[in-house]
Amino acid sequence: MRRRTGSTSSSATSTTSHEFIHGLEHFAGYVGRHGSNATVATGGLEAEIGRLVGSGNTGGLVCRIDQLADRLHELSCRS
Repeated sequence: MRRRTGSTSSSATSTTSHEFIHGLEHFAGYVGRHGSNATVATGGLEAEIGRLVGSGNTGGLVCRIDQLADRLHELSCRS
């Protein structure tokens, strides 16, 4: 992976993004072929989503799971 300097050009950023996506695809392919028994702890993330929903200060991007389909439909109809 390339080392970042003080300023980045768009081509350097593009190359870094391409390298990241390539690495992510490689990893996903490996896990897809070999499987994984790893569990992912989501308790902290779920608590943070609950806090954001409760605060009402989400910009409309976070909602309760039972409201998700309606919210996505509403957002997709905006132009």
